[in-house]
Amino acid sequence: MDLDKLKGLRRNLLLMAMLELVCGLFMIIMKDKSQEILIVMLGIIAASYGIVNFFAWLIKKDKDGSGSAVVILILGIVSGALLVFFRNDLSKFFILIEGMLAGIFGVTKLPNMFSIKKAGFEKWWVVLLLILITVGMGILIGLNAFDEAFFSIATVLLGVSLVLDCATDIFAMAGTSSVQKQLLAIEGEVEVDAEDKAEIVKKK
Repeated sequence: MDLDKLKGLRRNLLLMAMLELVCGLFMIIMKDKSQEILIVMLGIIAASYGIVNFFAWLIKKDKDGSGSAVVILILGIVSGALLVFFRNDLSKFFILIEGMLAGIFGVTKLPNMFSIKKAGFEKWWVVLLLILITVGMGILIGLNAFDEAFFSIATVLLGVSLVLDCATDIFAMAGTSSVQKQLLAIEGEVEVDAEDKAEIVKKK
């Protein structure tokens, strides 16, 4: 793996780790309220999207496609209202979806693990272990999503899984940093050898 790819991978891992940490801590601290806040936010976004599209249609001189604008408006407002007013009933479905996404999200990190393993990072298995734990937690949450007694635990576990995702990315970043230093050292040795050979040629 070349240095440019390693730098790009590290940058992506850093951004993802920050987002995962913030979301994970939010779920752990807010617990049950986090789901309600999340659903209300999605409802507001859906309604706002419909309203914005409607006003965008109003200011357009060309009114072609007016039917689609009205449909988007109605769907946005209706779906937003449903999310806000039925947020308590939808919480269990959101837990199920989030549990499934936690497992899928963990699996999507496998390519990063294979990348740092291929690059020569010896402790790649730690990243694999964190991924397996995250996927396992996602499956556990999904299977118990409709258990009312498990609801509070599920929310905390979702937060923990996001924090583990953050730890996975940070450890992968450490791996890419270690490999990058090795590559730089190798490049330095190659340059030194090339300079030595050039000096020998000049002397001859």
